[in-house]
Amino acid sequence: MERLLKVKADRGIMLLWRKEKVKVSLVFKDEQSVNAVVELSNSKYCLISAIYASTDIKRRGYLWKRLSELELSNIPWLIAGDMNCIVKASEKRGGRPFQLKKSNWDFIEFMNKAGLQDASYVGPRFTWSNKRQGDKRIMARLDRVLYNIKWVEWNFNIRVEHMQMMDSDHRSMLVSCDNKKRARGARKSFVFEHFLLE
Repeated sequence: MERLLKVKADRGIMLLWRKEKVKVSLVFKDEQSVNAVVELSNSKYCLISAIYASTDIKRRGYLWKRLSELELSNIPWLIAGDMNCIVKASEKRGGRPFQLKKSNWDFIEFMNKAGLQDASYVGPRFTWSNKRQGDKRIMARLDRVLYNIKWVEWNFNIRVEHMQMMDSDHRSMLVSCDNKKRARGARKSFVFEHFLLE
């Protein structure tokens, strides 16, 4: 990786790319996200957002509001990272029972307003664990990949794999994107590594 764009070191969000493969233009960055327009070699554009949402409800709500203001419905948009939010009971095991609260609704409203779909995945359901054992263990799907309808219209396939948990309390996600019109076997992948965020 020859080019590096990095948000504040205390949050550690990074977006890495090879300058010979794509051209990247920063849209905005803050302590919770890096957002960039990527020009692909075929002169098509997409927006990539790397997220490390705050555990603070108000700050996280500000992130969803700011992302909603992008209004980039005319180009493919991929959002990946730690949303620090779940949207349904099946995305959590252990701890207090799931309740749909304002913080969950803010995230759901953001997804609906932006026309985002939750990418399906392979691998373990839960992406985060408090690393405790027995009845004190809590697991949740805090990390996800979202995309808008333009990804489908432009024939971009997305495959998300939840990797094995290593030293972090989050799983890494391997996100593969390919274009159906591309030559067979020409797949592009990137890895969303949680240890890069911490």
